[in-house]
Amino acid sequence: MKVIITESKYEEGILNYLKANFYPDYDWGPELHSFYKEDVEKYGGIDFYINDQVGYDYRRELNDGILNVYSMVTEPLYNLFGYKWVPIFKTWFEENTGLKVNEVIQRTRYSV
Repeated sequence: MKVIITESKYEEGILNYLKANFYPDYDWGPELHSFYKEDVEKYGGIDFYINDQVGYDYRRELNDGILNVYSMVTEPLYNLFGYKWVPIFKTWFEENTGLKVNEVIQRTRYSV
């Protein structure tokens, strides 16, 4: 049997998977946007932990906001969704942190 899924339903499925599996250990949302911006101004970036491991981090380099996403997050997302998860992850991150992302970099465990 062939099942056809609309693009919006597919994106909704990716978003639901992100919420269920890659929500950071510490809360986030609109009420914390100023906290994140202050930390980035003060320290140059912020780490987001999932089960006590950095799953993704945000770094400010010159005027660019760079979101590094590590293999504990990228590997299952690529296996399930190919490259389609990247723009959805970027939007999800921006909405929950208030931080503007100019580039998403997928990192392996061994990249620097």
